[in-house]
Amino acid sequence: MSDISKVKRDVRAETEGVRIEFDQVPGIFFRIARFNNPNYQRQLDEHTKEIRGAWLAGEVPADKVQEILDRCAASALLVGWEGNEEPDDDGTLHEVPYSVEKAYEYVHDAAYADVRNFVLWHARNAENYRLAQRKKALGNSLGSSSGDA
Repeated sequence: MSDISKVKRDVRAETEGVRIEFDQVPGIFFRIARFNNPNYQRQLDEHTKEIRGAWLAGEVPADKVQEILDRCAASALLVGWEGNEEPDDDGTLHEVPYSVEKAYEYVHDAAYADVRNFVLWHARNAENYRLAQRKKALGNSLGSSSGDA
């Protein structure tokens, strides 16, 4: 017999995000919600409501489609971070507070393609949001890369 509960999702984590360490810069943790979560769908509906017919017909220019998808990702997939710093003009690092606009920069700017790819890959990885997997990760280490919700 097989245990179907292994695929049971942590619905709250799908929307609120899970804490995942950015493998390219240890010490930065992104909070990533699951792709197509209800907030993402609401954002997509909001951003496409005035162009619904053209959107559904595939008539929206590719750059506009990418902008809309990135805005949805910034507000509903990349929902937070910690340990994220950027240098000022003299090279001194300063913490970057989370904002949707800064998240949009990270998922839209080609210079941050590695961040965008990381966020989208983890947002689509169902294992990040499986209840059994999350309980196991939380039980083993509260500070692990799959961390707390």
